[in-house]
Amino acid sequence: MLHRRPTRPRRGRSRAFAGDLNLTPLIDILFNLIFFFILATEIQDRERFRDIALPPSSSASAEKPYEDEPPPEVALDRDGQIYFDGEALSDSEFIDRMTQFVRDRKVDEIILSSDAGLNWGRIVEVTDLCQQAGVREVISRLRRAQN
Repeated sequence: MLHRRPTRPRRGRSRAFAGDLNLTPLIDILFNLIFFFILATEIQDRERFRDIALPPSSSASAEKPYEDEPPPEVALDRDGQIYFDGEALSDSEFIDRMTQFVRDRKVDEIILSSDAGLNWGRIVEVTDLCQQAGVREVISRLRRAQN
């Protein structure tokens, strides 16, 4: 008969430490939080790109619901700078980008938001740029006047 000696556990490796922690769920949560904050920051940046005080109108109505997706928005700040898709563009860059956008997405209308302090001539210039790019209808965004 063979006699076996009792084996001793090896030092440090054979016995599981009672305080072992599975880090996989923690890492998953951290990645989800990072992803969430990146997306939230991107959305805030798109809204922050313009500081526009829309002109008041007593006849302004609520935005109409769109069947698919709302038309793209072009914004003009107080200095007349054009913003499209969250980016400040020169006039020539805007025409190129808008022409490509109209061609790719088959869009024929846009929403134009402009600051109340902006010169009306600049609004007309940008409307003309939109029409040169192939946009058929430019919708002005207004805010309802406070009574």
